Amino acid sequence: MSTGRIYHHTPVMEGYEPKGWGVLELASKERDRAIAGVFQLSNPQEREYTLRVRGLNRAKKYKVTWDNSSQTTVIDGYVLMNQGLIIRLEGALTSELLLFEAGNSKKVCTTISSIPITGLRSSRDCSFFLFAGIVAQYT
Repeated sequence: MSTGRIYHHTPVMEGYEPKGWGVLELASKERDRAIAGVFQLSNPQEREYTLRVRGLNRAKKYKVTWDNSSQTTVIDGYVLMNQGLIIRLEGALTSELLLFEAGNSKKVCTTISSIPITGLRSSRDCSFFLFAGIVAQYT
């Protein structure tokens, strides 16, 4: 991604030992790809961080990959930008890299962590369920 926009989700860190969370996002100018680095620094006041991605297109679906575990799922841009993803990390000085890539796939979801998803009436239902499933993965 040679050109794009950088979004600072957290304030500028000052001092020798920054505390809390540090989050940066780099999105392509076409709004079809992005990466976000989520860093839990020392002594965070909150146990979790809600990442609401800023550089995507609400109308597209995105394949989201968690770099640490290589798990992927597909989520609506609207969900990513408005509801967000709740990130919980193991402790201080840990991080996660998330990769977002727009796709044209009609297959939105069938499983999360090998658990079948049934009874979904639309892709919107699926996105909401995926959001809830992702939260559950990090608890």
